[in-house]
Formats: sequence, C-alpha cells, structure tokens
Amino acid sequence: RANDSLFVFVELTIDQSRSSNPYLVKDSLRFLTNGNNQFVNLTAYGRQVVIHRRETIEQDQTWTPDTAHLIVDAALVDSSSTLTIPAGTNVYATGQSQLFIEGSLKVEGTAEEPVTFEGARPEPDFKGEPGQWQGIRLLPASSNNQIEHAIISEGNVGLQVDSFGDEQELKLRLRSSRISDMANVGLAGFSTTILAQNTIINDCCGNLVAAQDGGTYQFFHCTFMGSTCECTPEGVPLVFENDPEVGRGTLTFSLLNSIAYGFKETAYNVLLPAGGEGEVNPAVQYSLVKVSEQAPELISVTTQI
Repeated sequence: RANDSLFVFVELTIDQSRSSNPYLVKDSLRFLTNGNNQFVNLTAYGRQVVIHRRETIEQDQTWTPDTAHLIVDAALVDSSSTLTIPAGTNVYATGQSQLFIEGSLKVEGTAEEPVTFEGARPEPDFKGEPGQWQGIRLLPASSNNQIEHAIISEGNVGLQVDSFGDEQELKLRLRSSRISDMANVGLAGFSTTILAQNTIINDCCGNLVAAQDGGTYQFFHCTFMGSTCECTPEGVPLVFENDPEVGRGTLTFSLLNSIAYGFKETAYNVLLPAGGEGEVNPAVQYSLVKVSEQAPELISVTTQI
C-alpha cells in the first residue's frame, strides 16, 4: 500500500581465507518496478582478523601486525608467559572483553607505527565513543610490563594495575603512549609501582589517574587533560588516595615537567582516611598544575595556573 515500508535484512560473511579482501565492502540491491530501476546502496566493513575468544596464553606469544587481533570475552596471559605486540599491530575488543595479564606484556610500538587498542566497531559514529570494551588489567602476579608507543582508547578503564607485591619492583613502564576516551578511569593503580614518561591521558568520564592504597607513581613529561565529561562526582583529573589498612603505608607520587589541567577548580585531589594515618609523599616540580585557593597545602607546585 502507499506509504508502507519494506524491511530487508542482509547478512555479509567475509571470507577470511583471502587476505586480499577489501576493508570496505560495497554492493547494492536492485528493484525493478514497472520498468523503473531503483537501487539501495549497501556498505559493510570487513577485515581479516585473528580472534582470541576466552583464550589462555600458556607460552610466550607474539601478535604480529600482518592481521588485526580481536578479543572476544577475554584473553589471559598466564604467569609463566609473555605477550609481545610489535609496532603497527591493531588490537580490537568487543563490549565486555578484557585483556588480563598474569605474566608480562611487552608493547613495542614506534612513533610512526603505534600499537592500538580500541573498540571493535569501525563505523565513524563509534569513533572515540567510551565504554566499547573493558580495558587492560595487570593482575597482582604480573611483573615487568612495558608499554611503549601505544594508543589505548574507547574502553572502561584503560589500564588497571594491581599489585600487593615487592614495593621496589617496577610493575609498569609506560612510555610515549596515549590513553583517552574512557568511560571510567584512564590509569588506575592499586598499591603498585608505575613509571610513566612522555604520555598523554585525556578525556575520561571519571579520573584520568586514580592511585589508591599506597605505592609509587612517577610521571615525567606527561600531560593530563580533563574534559567536560563528568560521569562521576570524583571526576578530578588526578586522585591520590591512601588507606594503610588496605595497602601499603606510604603513597609516593612525582610530577616532573608535566601538565595537569581540567575544567574543575583543581586538577588533583589527595584523600586520606578519617584518622589521617595514611602517609602521602608528593613531589611536584617544574609542572603546570591547575589548583584553586582551597587546594591542599600538602602539595607545593613550582608553577601553577
């Protein structure tokens, strides 16, 4: 009848045995009505991928850049193994997927060919959309993790670093990387040791950095830029919280030649338990940090905005 609609559902299956398949597949439906030709254009995205579905990596493995890698549900690197991801590799993940590291993670990107971690939806409408996957989690047993020239985006928590082990052990070295567009936290640390250099963390709905329950956090030549997205009331760019009953007795953090800015009055917050037992050792030098007149006296900034 007039003004009625017709729904046609089309399913495309990509032949992954052919590496020459195009990334963008186009076709059309032809309707011949009373001698009139009408066409409905179809566009689909397809790419050859290696699927890691509920996979446990039990020996050293390298994800090569010749094909993309897709995490479905979860992938776990066990305590005796190292996952190496060389320059130019693209890693995608679906909604509830997460990369768990119980052993070691080596991300070896370059400035020209970074390693990317992002959601699995390639359509332009999903570009930069937070919460499309869960993120990377370094478990308590994990050690000797190195991430260089990586772009981690569109997740829930970009990097979650758990550790209650040796206080002197460097859990994660993060260099020349970017974490952005997270639904929750960009970099979360729990009683751990992190060294970040020349790294950008921006536009997360919660905190850019949330360090809790003791540990050591060093940020050299880093930029932390908050956004107007305030999904949580604690949406301050940098939060350092120490409760000695949960983790270590001391939380130490350093900002050197770095920038911390956001749309709230202050770009950082230091939280202690009610009794004030938690010890926090700050060192902020040669940095631009947005603070208000009511900022905690605990931190003395060399240069403030």
